[in-house]
Amino acid sequence: MLFLDVFLCEKPHFFQSLQNDSLSIFEELRLQYERISGPGHPDTLQVMNNLGQVHTRSGSPEQGREVLGEALDRALAEPDVGPDHQATIWLHS
Repeated sequence: MLFLDVFLCEKPHFFQSLQNDSLSIFEELRLQYERISGPGHPDTLQVMNNLGQVHTRSGSPEQGREVLGEALDRALAEPDVGPDHQATIWLHS
């Protein structure tokens, strides 16, 4: 997922042309990861981080903050994740 973040940051014109598709893809990924891995799994949290970033970069910062806040709450509540896990640290940055 990090590669995708870097690619989208370096190619803003490409990102702008795909923002609606990106939102749909990350929404679907979020549902699938929640179903398969669970809502507090680090992979699910990473997808939520990416979804929040896409919302923010596509002009919906309120939705981005909402998704990122939900992901952070899940990370902090998950016993196997917690405040020192890499997924939580990413959500704080």
